[in-house]
Amino acid sequence: MDNTEVFYMDKTMKRMVVIANNIKKLLKARGITQKKLANDLNLSQSAVTAWMKHRNAPTYGVIQDLADYFGVKITDIDSTWKIDEPIYQKQVLAPIDEKDIHKMLEGMLERLDVAAYNSKEGYEAVKASLESTLRISKILAKDDSNGNEIGTPVF
Repeated sequence: MDNTEVFYMDKTMKRMVVIANNIKKLLKARGITQKKLANDLNLSQSAVTAWMKHRNAPTYGVIQDLADYFGVKITDIDSTWKIDEPIYQKQVLAPIDEKDIHKMLEGMLERLDVAAYNSKEGYEAVKASLESTLRISKILAKDDSNGNEIGTPVF
């Protein structure tokens, strides 16, 4: 398949071709067969064949498994993916956004019953999770308002 053919494909097909080509390169470089890959990852051989023939693409969980198997990053398998690290590590929020996050967090924490978590550690874990979720939501909302899509394949 030449570059001209890839250019005229829809995004889904382009992604399947990219993933298949990257897996083929990794298999060849390591001298691994499709059958061995399927066996090692407890996948059906027909699933691996379907990827190679561009019938479908592996799920994101399987792409992570493939990356771990080959000792590479997810983007080395699916190079259409635009982020390598969690989004909350890529963006710094403005002080006003930080203030909003802490105000929302305080409101949520006022409604929590510390006793329901059986320990101070349990409460702190819930607090940290809520704060992280609020931070990511704020970043995604800001980026979405700029017309960008975070965490989606790029072509």
